[in-house]
Amino acid sequence: MSVSLSPCSVPGLKPSFTLREDEMELGLGIHGEAGAERTKLQEANEVVKLMFKQMTRSDLGYQYFETIPGQSIYCTRINSSVLHL
Repeated sequence: MSVSLSPCSVPGLKPSFTLREDEMELGLGIHGEAGAERTKLQEANEVVKLMFKQMTRSDLGYQYFETIPGQSIYCTRINSSVLHL
Protein backbone atom coordinates (compact mmCIF):
# COMPACT_ATOMS: atom_id res chain seq x y z
CA MET A 1 0.00 0.00 0.00
CA SER A 2 1.49 3.29 -1.03
CA VAL A 3 0.76 6.98 -0.78
CA SER A 4 2.13 9.41 -3.32
CA LEU A 5 2.20 13.19 -3.62
CA SER A 6 3.08 13.04 -7.33
CA PRO A 7 2.77 10.58 -10.22
CA CYS A 8 5.53 8.12 -10.99
CA SER A 9 8.10 9.13 -13.62
CA VAL A 10 8.60 6.25 -16.05
CA PRO A 11 11.55 7.02 -18.37
CA GLY A 12 10.36 8.01 -21.84
CA LEU A 13 6.70 8.34 -20.85
CA LYS A 14 4.49 11.13 -19.64
CA PRO A 15 2.90 10.78 -16.19
CA SER A 16 -0.24 8.63 -16.36
CA PHE A 17 -2.19 11.05 -14.15
CA THR A 18 -1.88 14.43 -12.46
CA LEU A 19 -2.32 15.52 -8.87
CA ARG A 20 -3.03 18.99 -7.57
CA GLU A 21 -0.76 20.40 -4.87
CA ASP A 22 -3.40 19.71 -2.20
CA GLU A 23 -4.02 16.05 -3.21
CA MET A 24 -2.46 12.66 -2.54
CA GLU A 25 -2.93 9.29 -4.23
CA LEU A 26 -3.51 6.16 -2.13
CA GLY A 27 -2.35 2.88 -3.66
CA LEU A 28 -0.24 4.17 -6.56
CA GLY A 29 0.76 1.31 -8.88
CA ILE A 30 4.44 0.36 -9.18
CA HIS A 31 4.35 1.15 -12.91
CA GLY A 32 2.78 4.58 -12.42
CA GLU A 33 -0.87 3.59 -12.55
CA ALA A 34 -3.30 5.80 -10.66
CA GLY A 35 -4.13 4.52 -7.20
CA ALA A 36 -7.25 3.22 -5.50
CA GLU A 37 -8.27 6.54 -4.01
CA ARG A 38 -7.44 10.22 -4.33
CA THR A 39 -7.92 12.48 -1.32
CA LYS A 40 -6.93 15.86 0.02
CA LEU A 41 -3.60 15.99 1.84
CA GLN A 42 -3.85 14.78 5.43
CA GLU A 43 -1.67 14.56 8.52
CA ALA A 44 0.60 11.49 8.64
CA ASN A 45 -1.37 9.77 11.42
CA GLU A 46 -4.57 10.12 9.36
CA VAL A 47 -2.81 8.75 6.27
CA VAL A 48 -1.76 5.64 8.22
CA LYS A 49 -5.36 5.14 9.37
CA LEU A 50 -6.57 5.50 5.77
CA MET A 51 -4.01 2.95 4.54
CA PHE A 52 -4.93 0.50 7.30
CA LYS A 53 -8.63 0.91 6.52
CA GLN A 54 -7.97 0.16 2.84
CA MET A 55 -5.89 -2.95 3.66
CA THR A 56 -8.58 -4.39 5.94
CA ARG A 57 -11.57 -3.79 3.64
CA SER A 58 -13.60 -6.87 2.81
CA ASP A 59 -16.30 -5.27 0.64
CA LEU A 60 -14.25 -5.41 -2.59
CA GLY A 61 -13.87 -9.19 -2.68
CA TYR A 62 -10.37 -9.19 -1.20
CA GLN A 63 -8.84 -8.49 2.15
CA TYR A 64 -5.12 -8.28 2.87
CA PHE A 65 -5.59 -9.43 6.45
CA GLU A 66 -8.27 -9.73 9.07
CA THR A 67 -8.04 -7.83 12.32
CA ILE A 68 -9.04 -9.17 15.70
CA PRO A 69 -10.10 -6.74 18.45
CA GLY A 70 -7.22 -6.28 20.90
CA GLN A 71 -4.68 -7.74 18.46
CA SER A 72 -1.32 -5.97 18.12
CA ILE A 73 -0.48 -4.88 14.59
CA TYR A 74 3.11 -4.48 13.36
CA CYS A 75 4.09 -2.80 10.12
CA THR A 76 7.10 -3.19 7.83
CA ARG A 77 7.99 -0.52 5.29
CA ILE A 78 9.43 -1.73 1.98
CA ASN A 79 10.35 0.86 -0.60
CA SER A 80 10.74 -1.57 -3.56
CA SER A 81 14.44 -0.68 -3.72
CA VAL A 82 15.67 -4.02 -2.45
CA LEU A 83 17.66 -5.34 -5.41
CA HIS A 84 20.82 -5.42 -3.30
CA LEU A 85 19.30 -7.81 -0.73
